[in-house]
Amino acid sequence: MRKQARRHAVGVRRSLQEFDRRQKHGARLRAYHVRRREFNQRFRPKQEYADSPAPEVFSILNNRSATVSYMQNIDKNLQNRIFTRLNLSGVKETDLATICLLTGYMLDSKTRSPFLEVVIPPKGTNSRKLFDEVEFDRMVIKQRRRQFTSGRFLSRSDTQVNTDAIEDILNVTVDFFGEERRNELLNLSPVIVEIVENTGFHADPKKENKLPWIFNTHIVRGDGYRELEYCIVDLGVGMYDSIKKNVEKWNTAKAKVIHRLTAVLDHSTTQSGFLTKNIPNGIGSSTNEIHRGKGVQYVALRAKDEMYQVFDIITNKAHVKLKDMSKPVKDIPENLSATIYYWKIRFND
Repeated sequence: MRKQARRHAVGVRRSLQEFDRRQKHGARLRAYHVRRREFNQRFRPKQEYADSPAPEVFSILNNRSATVSYMQNIDKNLQNRIFTRLNLSGVKETDLATICLLTGYMLDSKTRSPFLEVVIPPKGTNSRKLFDEVEFDRMVIKQRRRQFTSGRFLSRSDTQVNTDAIEDILNVTVDFFGEERRNELLNLSPVIVEIVENTGFHADPKKENKLPWIFNTHIVRGDGYRELEYCIVDLGVGMYDSIKKNVEKWNTAKAKVIHRLTAVLDHSTTQSGFLTKNIPNGIGSSTNEIHRGKGVQYVALRAKDEMYQVFDIITNKAHVKLKDMSKPVKDIPENLSATIYYWKIRFND
Protein backbone atom coordinates (compact mmCIF):
# COMPACT_ATOMS: atom_id res chain seq x y z
CA MET A 1 0.00 0.00 0.00
CA ARG A 2 2.83 2.39 0.83
CA LYS A 3 4.54 1.67 -2.50
CA GLN A 4 1.28 2.35 -4.34
CA ALA A 5 0.78 5.59 -2.43
CA ARG A 6 4.34 6.70 -3.20
CA ARG A 7 3.90 5.83 -6.88
CA HIS A 8 0.64 7.73 -6.97
CA ALA A 9 2.25 10.76 -5.29
CA VAL A 10 5.16 10.64 -7.78
CA GLY A 11 2.70 10.40 -10.68
CA VAL A 12 0.68 13.37 -9.43
CA ARG A 13 3.85 15.43 -8.90
CA ARG A 14 5.11 14.66 -12.41
CA SER A 15 1.74 15.52 -13.91
CA LEU A 16 1.71 18.86 -12.10
CA GLN A 17 5.28 19.53 -13.24
CA GLU A 18 4.38 18.72 -16.85
CA PHE A 19 1.29 20.93 -16.63
CA ASP A 20 3.38 23.78 -15.22
CA ARG A 21 6.01 23.30 -17.93
CA ARG A 22 3.42 23.46 -20.69
CA GLN A 23 1.81 26.57 -19.23
CA LYS A 24 5.16 28.35 -19.05
CA HIS A 25 6.02 27.25 -22.58
CA GLY A 26 2.66 28.54 -23.85
CA ALA A 27 3.21 31.88 -22.10
CA ARG A 28 6.70 32.21 -23.60
CA LEU A 29 5.34 31.34 -27.06
CA ARG A 30 2.56 33.93 -26.82
CA ALA A 31 5.03 36.56 -25.64
CA TYR A 32 7.31 35.72 -28.57
CA HIS A 33 4.51 36.19 -31.09
CA VAL A 34 3.55 39.52 -29.51
CA ARG A 35 7.15 40.76 -29.73
CA ARG A 36 7.45 39.51 -33.30
CA ARG A 37 4.25 41.25 -34.35
CA GLU A 38 5.33 44.51 -32.72
CA PHE A 39 8.74 44.27 -34.40
CA ASN A 40 7.19 43.68 -37.82
CA GLN A 41 4.80 46.60 -37.37
CA ARG A 42 7.59 48.99 -36.36
CA PHE A 43 10.55 48.00 -38.54
CA ARG A 44 9.37 46.03 -41.55
CA PRO A 45 7.79 47.86 -44.48
CA LYS A 46 4.18 47.01 -45.19
CA GLN A 47 3.72 44.81 -48.24
CA GLU A 48 2.06 46.55 -51.17
CA TYR A 49 -0.76 44.58 -52.82
CA ALA A 50 -2.35 45.00 -56.23
CA ASP A 51 -5.96 45.74 -55.35
CA SER A 52 -8.54 43.69 -57.25
CA PRO A 53 -12.17 44.61 -56.44
CA ALA A 54 -14.66 41.76 -56.92
CA PRO A 55 -17.92 42.19 -58.86
CA GLU A 56 -20.82 43.58 -56.81
CA VAL A 57 -22.69 40.36 -57.59
CA PHE A 58 -19.98 37.90 -56.63
CA SER A 59 -21.99 34.79 -57.37
CA ILE A 60 -21.22 31.59 -59.26
CA LEU A 61 -24.98 30.96 -59.36
CA ASN A 62 -26.26 34.35 -60.55
CA ASN A 63 -23.24 36.01 -62.19
CA ARG A 64 -21.11 33.12 -63.42
CA SER A 65 -19.18 34.80 -66.21
CA ALA A 66 -17.95 37.81 -64.20
CA THR A 67 -17.21 35.68 -61.12
CA VAL A 68 -15.17 33.06 -63.01
CA SER A 69 -13.32 35.78 -64.94
CA TYR A 70 -12.47 37.52 -61.67
CA MET A 71 -11.13 34.35 -60.06
CA GLN A 72 -9.06 33.59 -63.15
CA ASN A 73 -7.46 37.06 -63.01
CA ILE A 74 -6.65 36.55 -59.32
CA ASP A 75 -5.06 33.18 -60.06
CA LYS A 76 -3.06 34.62 -62.95
CA ASN A 77 -1.57 37.27 -60.64
CA LEU A 78 -0.69 34.70 -58.00
CA GLN A 79 0.94 32.38 -60.53
CA ASN A 80 3.08 35.34 -61.60
CA ARG A 81 3.97 35.93 -57.93
CA ILE A 82 2.19 39.28 -57.80
CA PHE A 83 0.97 40.20 -54.31
CA THR A 84 -2.77 40.55 -54.85
CA ARG A 85 -5.66 41.75 -52.70
CA LEU A 86 -8.86 39.79 -53.30
CA ASN A 87 -11.10 42.69 -52.34
CA LEU A 88 -14.68 41.72 -51.51
CA SER A 89 -15.52 44.96 -49.69
CA GLY A 90 -17.84 46.11 -52.47
CA VAL A 91 -19.72 42.83 -52.81
CA LYS A 92 -23.47 43.28 -52.37
CA GLU A 93 -24.59 39.75 -53.22
CA THR A 94 -22.96 36.35 -52.80
CA ASP A 95 -24.00 32.80 -51.93
CA LEU A 96 -22.86 29.55 -50.34
CA ALA A 97 -21.69 28.00 -53.63
CA THR A 98 -19.35 30.94 -54.28
CA ILE A 99 -17.96 30.89 -50.75
CA CYS A 100 -17.46 27.14 -51.05
CA LEU A 101 -15.55 27.64 -54.32
CA LEU A 102 -13.47 30.42 -52.76
CA THR A 103 -12.74 28.20 -49.74
CA GLY A 104 -11.60 25.37 -51.97
CA TYR A 105 -9.42 27.74 -53.98
CA MET A 106 -7.74 29.19 -50.88
CA LEU A 107 -7.12 25.74 -49.38
CA ASP A 108 -5.81 24.26 -52.64
CA SER A 109 -2.09 23.48 -52.38
CA LYS A 110 -1.58 24.81 -55.93
CA THR A 111 -2.79 28.28 -54.93
CA ARG A 112 0.08 30.64 -54.09
CA SER A 113 -1.66 31.83 -50.93
CA PRO A 114 1.41 33.68 -49.49
CA PHE A 115 0.84 36.24 -52.26
CA LEU A 116 -2.86 36.62 -51.47
CA GLU A 117 -4.64 38.98 -49.09
CA VAL A 118 -8.41 38.70 -48.68
CA VAL A 119 -10.69 41.54 -47.60
CA ILE A 120 -14.24 40.44 -46.78
CA PRO A 121 -17.32 42.72 -46.97
CA PRO A 122 -17.70 45.32 -44.19
CA LYS A 123 -19.83 44.66 -41.13
CA GLY A 124 -23.50 45.55 -41.37
CA THR A 125 -23.88 44.46 -45.01
CA ASN A 126 -26.01 41.52 -46.18
CA SER A 127 -23.06 39.81 -47.83
CA ARG A 128 -20.95 40.15 -44.66
CA LYS A 129 -23.64 38.33 -42.69
CA LEU A 130 -23.04 35.13 -44.66
CA PHE A 131 -19.24 35.41 -44.29
CA ASP A 132 -19.69 35.83 -40.52
CA GLU A 133 -22.06 32.87 -40.27
CA VAL A 134 -19.53 30.60 -41.94
CA GLU A 135 -16.68 32.13 -39.87
CA PHE A 136 -14.76 32.63 -43.10
CA ASP A 137 -12.30 35.14 -41.64
CA ARG A 138 -11.24 32.99 -38.67
CA MET A 139 -11.52 29.48 -40.06
CA VAL A 140 -10.43 29.92 -43.69
CA ILE A 141 -8.37 33.11 -44.00
CA LYS A 142 -6.48 32.92 -40.71
CA GLN A 143 -6.41 29.23 -39.84
CA ARG A 144 -6.79 27.59 -43.27
CA ARG A 145 -9.00 24.89 -41.76
CA ARG A 146 -10.85 22.38 -43.93
CA GLN A 147 -12.81 20.68 -41.14
CA PHE A 148 -14.94 22.73 -38.77
CA THR A 149 -18.48 23.28 -37.52
CA SER A 150 -19.67 26.74 -36.53
CA GLY A 151 -23.29 27.49 -35.78
CA ARG A 152 -25.10 27.53 -39.13
CA PHE A 153 -22.16 26.21 -41.10
CA LEU A 154 -20.34 22.90 -41.48
CA SER A 155 -17.21 22.24 -43.55
CA ARG A 156 -15.67 18.87 -44.40
CA SER A 157 -12.94 17.90 -46.86
CA ASP A 158 -11.23 14.72 -48.03
CA THR A 159 -9.73 12.99 -51.07
CA GLN A 160 -12.07 9.98 -50.86
CA VAL A 161 -15.42 8.91 -49.45
CA ASN A 162 -15.33 9.69 -45.74
CA THR A 163 -18.18 7.96 -43.91
CA ASP A 164 -17.59 10.00 -40.73
CA ALA A 165 -17.92 13.27 -42.65
CA ILE A 166 -21.08 12.07 -44.39
CA GLU A 167 -22.51 10.95 -41.03
CA ASP A 168 -21.78 14.44 -39.65
CA ILE A 169 -23.70 15.98 -42.55
CA LEU A 170 -26.67 13.65 -42.09
CA ASN A 171 -26.76 14.31 -38.34
CA VAL A 172 -26.75 18.08 -38.90
CA THR A 173 -29.61 17.65 -41.37
CA VAL A 174 -31.73 15.45 -39.09
CA ASP A 175 -31.07 17.68 -36.06
CA PHE A 176 -32.20 20.71 -38.05
CA PHE A 177 -35.35 19.27 -39.65
CA GLY A 178 -36.28 16.93 -36.79
CA GLU A 179 -36.10 13.21 -36.12
CA GLU A 180 -39.53 12.73 -37.69
CA ARG A 181 -37.98 13.62 -41.07
CA ARG A 182 -35.24 10.97 -40.88
CA ASN A 183 -36.93 8.50 -43.26
CA GLU A 184 -37.48 11.22 -45.86
CA LEU A 185 -33.81 12.19 -45.61
CA LEU A 186 -32.41 8.68 -46.04
CA ASN A 187 -31.49 9.20 -49.70
CA LEU A 188 -29.22 12.13 -48.81
CA SER A 189 -26.27 9.93 -47.78
CA PRO A 190 -26.12 7.86 -51.01
CA VAL A 191 -26.42 11.07 -53.05
CA ILE A 192 -23.39 12.53 -51.24
CA VAL A 193 -21.47 9.26 -51.63
CA GLU A 194 -22.11 9.24 -55.39
CA ILE A 195 -20.97 12.87 -55.69
CA VAL A 196 -17.74 12.51 -53.71
CA GLU A 197 -16.89 9.24 -55.48
CA ASN A 198 -17.43 11.01 -58.77
CA THR A 199 -15.12 13.88 -57.76
CA GLY A 200 -12.29 11.42 -57.16
CA PHE A 201 -12.69 9.73 -60.51
CA HIS A 202 -12.51 12.52 -63.08
CA ALA A 203 -8.83 11.71 -63.42
CA ASP A 204 -6.94 8.42 -63.65
CA PRO A 205 -8.01 6.21 -60.69
CA LYS A 206 -4.48 4.77 -60.58
CA LYS A 207 -3.08 8.15 -59.56
CA GLU A 208 -2.75 8.47 -55.81
CA ASN A 209 -2.51 12.26 -55.68
CA LYS A 210 -6.15 13.36 -55.78
CA LEU A 211 -7.42 16.85 -55.06
CA PRO A 212 -9.66 17.10 -51.99
CA TRP A 213 -13.35 17.86 -52.25
CA ILE A 214 -14.78 20.62 -50.09
CA PHE A 215 -18.25 20.21 -48.56
CA ASN A 216 -20.15 23.09 -46.97
CA THR A 217 -23.66 23.38 -45.51
CA HIS A 218 -25.57 26.46 -44.36
CA ILE A 219 -28.76 26.70 -42.31
CA VAL A 220 -31.54 29.10 -43.32
CA ARG A 221 -34.67 29.75 -41.22
CA GLY A 222 -37.47 31.40 -43.16
CA ASP A 223 -41.02 32.49 -42.42
CA GLY A 224 -42.83 29.19 -42.00
CA TYR A 225 -40.11 26.96 -43.43
CA ARG A 226 -36.65 25.59 -42.76
CA GLU A 227 -34.01 25.27 -45.45
CA LEU A 228 -30.55 23.71 -45.57
CA GLU A 229 -28.10 24.54 -48.35
CA TYR A 230 -25.40 22.10 -49.47
CA CYS A 231 -22.40 22.56 -51.71
CA ILE A 232 -19.58 20.27 -52.84
CA VAL A 233 -16.66 21.65 -54.85
CA ASP A 234 -14.25 19.46 -56.79
CA LEU A 235 -11.22 21.42 -58.01
CA GLY A 236 -10.34 18.97 -60.75
CA VAL A 237 -10.49 19.73 -64.47
CA GLY A 238 -14.27 19.89 -64.62
CA MET A 239 -16.83 17.29 -65.71
CA TYR A 240 -17.09 18.26 -69.39
CA ASP A 241 -13.35 18.78 -69.93
CA SER A 242 -12.67 15.47 -68.19
CA ILE A 243 -14.80 13.65 -70.75
CA LYS A 244 -13.46 15.67 -73.68
CA LYS A 245 -9.84 15.19 -72.61
CA ASN A 246 -10.20 11.42 -72.54
CA VAL A 247 -12.33 10.96 -75.66
CA GLU A 248 -9.32 9.45 -77.48
CA LYS A 249 -9.43 6.52 -75.05
CA TRP A 250 -12.79 5.60 -76.56
CA ASN A 251 -11.43 5.48 -80.12
CA THR A 252 -12.02 1.75 -80.58
CA ALA A 253 -14.99 -0.17 -81.94
CA LYS A 254 -15.68 -1.70 -78.51
CA ALA A 255 -15.39 1.63 -76.73
CA LYS A 256 -17.75 3.32 -79.16
CA VAL A 257 -20.38 0.69 -78.50
CA ILE A 258 -20.00 1.12 -74.75
CA HIS A 259 -19.64 4.90 -74.84
CA ARG A 260 -22.27 6.27 -77.22
CA LEU A 261 -21.07 9.77 -76.26
CA THR A 262 -18.12 9.83 -78.69
CA ALA A 263 -20.18 11.04 -81.65
CA VAL A 264 -22.57 13.03 -79.44
CA LEU A 265 -19.67 14.93 -77.90
CA ASP A 266 -18.19 15.79 -81.30
CA HIS A 267 -21.52 17.18 -82.55
CA SER A 268 -22.43 19.05 -79.37
CA THR A 269 -22.67 22.82 -79.77
CA THR A 270 -22.85 23.75 -76.07
CA GLN A 271 -21.54 22.13 -72.91
CA SER A 272 -24.74 22.82 -70.99
CA GLY A 273 -26.78 21.27 -73.78
CA PHE A 274 -24.57 18.18 -73.92
CA LEU A 275 -24.65 17.59 -70.15
CA THR A 276 -28.36 18.38 -69.79
CA LYS A 277 -29.21 15.87 -72.52
CA ASN A 278 -26.85 13.09 -71.45
CA ILE A 279 -26.66 13.15 -67.64
CA PRO A 280 -30.04 11.37 -67.26
CA ASN A 281 -28.72 8.51 -69.44
CA GLY A 282 -25.28 8.34 -67.82
CA ILE A 283 -22.44 10.48 -69.13
CA GLY A 284 -19.80 7.77 -69.02
CA SER A 285 -16.44 8.02 -67.32
CA SER A 286 -13.19 9.71 -68.25
CA THR A 287 -11.46 6.41 -67.43
CA ASN A 288 -13.42 4.35 -69.99
CA GLU A 289 -14.45 1.84 -67.31
CA ILE A 290 -17.96 0.41 -67.61
CA HIS A 291 -18.71 0.48 -63.87
CA ARG A 292 -17.84 4.17 -63.61
CA GLY A 293 -19.73 7.31 -64.62
CA LYS A 294 -23.08 6.27 -63.13
CA GLY A 295 -22.89 8.59 -60.10
CA VAL A 296 -24.21 11.74 -61.78
CA GLN A 297 -27.03 9.76 -63.39
CA TYR A 298 -28.10 8.56 -59.93
CA VAL A 299 -27.85 12.10 -58.52
CA ALA A 300 -30.06 13.40 -61.34
CA LEU A 301 -32.63 10.72 -60.56
CA ARG A 302 -32.72 11.52 -56.82
CA ALA A 303 -32.85 15.27 -57.51
CA LYS A 304 -36.42 14.81 -58.66
CA ASP A 305 -37.52 14.24 -55.04
CA GLU A 306 -39.82 17.00 -53.80
CA MET A 307 -37.65 17.85 -50.80
CA TYR A 308 -34.95 19.23 -53.13
CA GLN A 309 -35.86 22.81 -54.01
CA VAL A 310 -32.75 23.35 -56.15
CA PHE A 311 -30.16 20.92 -57.49
CA ASP A 312 -27.53 22.43 -59.81
CA ILE A 313 -24.21 21.35 -61.31
CA ILE A 314 -21.79 24.05 -62.46
CA THR A 315 -18.73 22.87 -64.35
CA ASN A 316 -16.43 24.33 -67.02
CA LYS A 317 -18.68 26.57 -69.17
CA ALA A 318 -21.88 24.75 -68.23
CA HIS A 319 -24.66 25.19 -65.69
CA VAL A 320 -27.08 22.26 -65.41
CA LYS A 321 -30.32 22.59 -63.44
CA LEU A 322 -31.28 19.03 -62.52
CA LYS A 323 -34.73 20.16 -61.32
CA ASP A 324 -35.59 21.60 -64.74
CA MET A 325 -33.72 20.02 -67.65
CA SER A 326 -36.23 21.07 -70.32
CA LYS A 327 -34.19 24.11 -71.33
CA PRO A 328 -30.35 24.20 -71.06
CA VAL A 329 -28.70 27.24 -69.49
CA LYS A 330 -26.52 29.29 -71.82
CA ASP A 331 -22.78 28.57 -71.67
CA ILE A 332 -20.37 31.26 -70.48
CA PRO A 333 -17.19 32.19 -72.42
CA GLU A 334 -14.91 31.51 -69.44
CA ASN A 335 -13.92 28.00 -68.39
CA LEU A 336 -14.18 27.03 -64.71
CA SER A 337 -11.75 24.18 -63.99
CA ALA A 338 -13.94 22.72 -61.26
CA THR A 339 -17.26 21.01 -60.66
CA ILE A 340 -19.73 22.50 -58.18
CA TYR A 341 -22.76 20.61 -56.86
CA TYR A 342 -25.24 22.92 -55.14
CA TRP A 343 -28.64 21.98 -53.72
CA LYS A 344 -31.25 22.95 -51.15
CA ILE A 345 -33.58 20.89 -48.96
CA ARG A 346 -36.67 22.66 -47.63
CA PHE A 347 -39.52 21.60 -45.37
CA ASN A 348 -42.42 23.69 -44.10
CA ASP A 349 -42.70 24.04 -40.33
